[in-house]
Amino acid sequence: MGMNVRFIPKKDALERLEKGYPGFRPSYLEAIQSLFYLSADLEKAIHDHFERRCSFSRARFLILMVLLHSEYKRLPPNEIAKNLNVTRGNMTGLIEGLIKDGFVVRSNSSDDKRVVLIEVTEKGKAFLQSILPDYFKRMSQFMSVLDQDEIASFISIARKLQAGLTAFTED
Repeated sequence: MGMNVRFIPKKDALERLEKGYPGFRPSYLEAIQSLFYLSADLEKAIHDHFERRCSFSRARFLILMVLLHSEYKRLPPNEIAKNLNVTRGNMTGLIEGLIKDGFVVRSNSSDDKRVVLIEVTEKGKAFLQSILPDYFKRMSQFMSVLDQDEIASFISIARKLQAGLTAFTED
């Protein structure tokens, strides 16, 4: 988890920034900081929930979900990493732990013996089935503060902002 800065400069400092940097708007900073706060708080709440509920990390949960919902129910580690937007190196320890605990198995592709595939075991599926009802109930409780129009607007705004990330990725 990254840094979670809970700091927005005071009004006079924001006014100086606005004068000194063309295109800067204090409301932009407040909106971006609000996204950071929400993201960090949500990440922590879900992480703590999994730790409390089942001593299981959110990362391990997400690996199981990606595998369970993939077309062939098994994927190479690099595809899992791609789906989770992390490096292949981040997957190694997580997958090894899931194998050790019996939640996934490693096998070779029948098409190409060099390709390693990871698949959820019956134990992994049973584990997911045991925690998903509560997880989805809590997700529904979290989102229920918005009505359906607000949810649609939120999704639309999030997609627009996703497209705007090029401001930080292009030189």
